[in-house]
Amino acid sequence: MNRPGKTETATLQVERVGDVTVIRIVGSMTADGLSGDLRSAAQKAVESDRANCILDVSEVEEFDASGLGEILAALAILSEEGGTLAVAQPSQGFRDFFHDTDYLTGPSRVFSSIDDAIEALRKGAGSFIPDTD
Repeated sequence: MNRPGKTETATLQVERVGDVTVIRIVGSMTADGLSGDLRSAAQKAVESDRANCILDVSEVEEFDASGLGEILAALAILSEEGGTLAVAQPSQGFRDFFHDTDYLTGPSRVFSSIDDAIEALRKGAGSFIPDTD
């Protein structure tokens, strides 16, 4: 659904922060918005020996089940190589979606900031415990 002021596609911006890959999504995490881009970014991170990634969702405008599928596919790619995917800076709606669906379990976490996520990944944090900030 196209809403005024909203974009239908997503742009991924990938940045290396030490031994962690930060993937920032700007736009919509919907069927039309991602088209496998997040999975590709996760695969490239693995190929660069950076299987620990942070997904910055602070600029995600829309999110649906297709976006969830992209996240789970990226998590599977990273997990196969001993890595993980942390989610940083989610909106309350994004948090509610994950809480209601209970999908992100296992070696994943949700953090209020990228710095908190980086620190946790470097310490080897493993289980999903959503923070409530």
